[in-house]
Amino acid sequence: MRKETNIFMLLLVISLIIVSLSFLNIGKAETTPILKPSFVAYSYWGTNESHMLAYPGGSFLPLTITITYLGPYTLYNVTINSTISYPLILSKGETTPSLYIPVLNPGTTLKLFGLFNISYNSEDKIYNQTLNIKYTLFETIPQTNKTIPIIKYMTLNYSVPILGYVNLKLAGFKTTPSVIYAGDTAAVLTVYLVNEGNVIASNVSAYIVTPPQLSPLYPGSNTINIGYLPPGTPINISFPLEIKNVTSSIRLLQPYETVQIPAPFNAMVILVVKGNNIDEYFDIPVDVKPSSYFVVSNVYHNTFTQGESNTYITVSLINLGNSVAKFTTVTLLPNPIITPYVSSSINPLIGAETINYTVGDVPSGGAFNVSFVISASSGISPGNYNIPIAITWYQPPTMTPMHQIIEVPITISSSFSLNSLGKLNSFTILYVIAAIVIIILVVMAIIGLRRRKH
Repeated sequence: MRKETNIFMLLLVISLIIVSLSFLNIGKAETTPILKPSFVAYSYWGTNESHMLAYPGGSFLPLTITITYLGPYTLYNVTINSTISYPLILSKGETTPSLYIPVLNPGTTLKLFGLFNISYNSEDKIYNQTLNIKYTLFETIPQTNKTIPIIKYMTLNYSVPILGYVNLKLAGFKTTPSVIYAGDTAAVLTVYLVNEGNVIASNVSAYIVTPPQLSPLYPGSNTINIGYLPPGTPINISFPLEIKNVTSSIRLLQPYETVQIPAPFNAMVILVVKGNNIDEYFDIPVDVKPSSYFVVSNVYHNTFTQGESNTYITVSLINLGNSVAKFTTVTLLPNPIITPYVSSSINPLIGAETINYTVGDVPSGGAFNVSFVISASSGISPGNYNIPIAITWYQPPTMTPMHQIIEVPITISSSFSLNSLGKLNSFTILYVIAAIVIIILVVMAIIGLRRRKH
C-alpha cells in the first residue's frame, strides 16, 4: 500500500511539473516581443510633375504626403489619417487627407493629397505634422499554434517645408517732371517695386499717404491694385499728384503792397504696400525747388481813350522768385480790349515783333521795364481793364520751359473828356471853336425871334 502511494505521489509531481512548464511556455510565447512595423514619411508641395514652394499666407496649395511601409509583416485593414495643425489650414471645402488599405505588404508606397492654406503669421521654416496609423496584425501563439488578430496604433511624424517668402523692395522712384518747381500745380510720382523673394506675391495693392502740401490729383488716384508680383520682375506704378498752392509773403516797396509768391518745400510721401503676408511702408521724399516768379510793380501810360491808337504803355516787372530766369521774353497777348498798333507803312512781319520783348536773364530780385505800342477798341466803355501779358523763360538747373500770365491794369477814358482836348491838333481845335460859336449864334437868333413875336 505504501509502495502504491509513493508511485501515485511521484506521478502527481511529474504531472505538476509538466503543467507548470506548459504554462511557462505559453506565457513566454505571449510576452515575447516581436519586431514592430516600420513606416517612413515625407511631404512636398505640388505633384510629381511640378513641385512648388509654399509660403506664409499662401492659399489652395497642394500638399503630397508620401508614406512607405518597410515591413516586416503584412498588415491588414490599415487606416492612415493626417492630423492638421499649425500652420496648416484645410482649404475651404477640403476634408482631412486619409487612406484605407485592406492589405499592406512590405515595400509598398502610399500617397495622401490635400489642399491647404498657410497661416499668415507663420515663418518660413520646416514644420512637423503627424499621421495616425491604425492596423491589424495577426500573431501566432506557438504552443497552441493559433493565429489571432491584434489591432494596434501608432503615430508617424513627417516634415512640411514652408520655405517660400516674399520680399518687396522699393527699387527706385522718380517724378514727372523730373524737377518740380514752386508754382507747378501737378506732377506724377512713379515708384519701382521688385519682389526679391522666391515665390509670387499675391493680392498685392499699393496706396500713398500724402502730406498737406500734396494730394491725389483726382479721387482714387492714390490707390492701385497690382494683383500678382512674380519674383525678380520690377514693376512701375504711377500716382498723379496735385501740388497745393504753397506761398510765402513779400512786401513790395512800390506799390507798397504784400504779394504771395509760390514757395519751395520738402515733403514726404508714404508708400504702403499690402498683400498676402505683405505689409510694407516706404518713405519717398518729394522736393519742390525754387523758381522765378514775376509781378507787376508799376504801369505807365498816358490818358487812354476809346478808339485811340499809337499809344505807349510801359510795364515795370520784378522777379520775386528765388532763382534766375534765363532767356526771358515778354509777349502782349491778343485780347478784345487792346491790340498792338502796327503802322500801315511797317511790314506786317516786323510789326508782329512789336508784341514781343526780349529781356534775357533776370536774376532773383531783378527788375526791368517793357513797352508796347497799342490801340484801344472803339467799342468798349470807359473804365478799368486788365490786359494779359505772357512771360516765358527757361528755369535752371534743368532749363525747363516755364511761363506765367500776368494781368496788367489800364484805364480807358471817354473820348469826349476834357483831357482828350489836349491831344487834338490846332486845326481840329479851330473847327470845334467855330462850331461852338455857330451853335451859340443860332440859339441867340431863335431867342430874339420869340421875343419879337411877343
